[in-house]
Amino acid sequence: MNVVDSPVETWVGESQSPTASSSALISQKPAGLAPKSLLTLGTGYLRVSLFDAVSVLLPLTQVQEVIALPSHRLSALPNLPAPVLGLMNRRSQVLWLVDLVYLLGMGRLELEALTHHVVVLKVGTVTLGVAVKAIEGMVSIAQDAFVPVPPQVPPSALPYLKSCARVASSETSSALLMVLNPDALIQSPILQIQN
Repeated sequence: MNVVDSPVETWVGESQSPTASSSALISQKPAGLAPKSLLTLGTGYLRVSLFDAVSVLLPLTQVQEVIALPSHRLSALPNLPAPVLGLMNRRSQVLWLVDLVYLLGMGRLELEALTHHVVVLKVGTVTLGVAVKAIEGMVSIAQDAFVPVPPQVPPSALPYLKSCARVASSETSSALLMVLNPDALIQSPILQIQN
């Protein structure tokens, strides 16, 4: 994967992956924002905000890229499933753009913004854009930072989770974040996305 510094256009591409020793990654606990050189596909996650004080993690292995999509480049169509915001064109490919907050059953994104923050996920041959409130950065998660899913996680989000992970939010505190499963998101019965 390529890592690009511009938060306005593409952050993560798909050509080459950063390398690091796995022992350096495993020694971090709890996980925090990681320097780009320490991220590998096996331990790297993209941290995104769904709404104030609620963030989730997406595995970098299935993140194709992150973009800022001007709202005028989104084509809304009638009779789409409720979480689908419309269609977007990316690199000569037409993709569904889905409200991730709505798909998880946790409300809706505020869509009045001139720009949508979009994570393009690729699972097998299916590519899907998911709209989020904000992109927070990339983190590396040590194996011992993963914890069981706590009971306060909304039941509507459970089918889309891999696990939860404790991630450092400052030097003295940490947050428990949901780790989403892109395979489950794409196969959601709500979306019924056909290839």
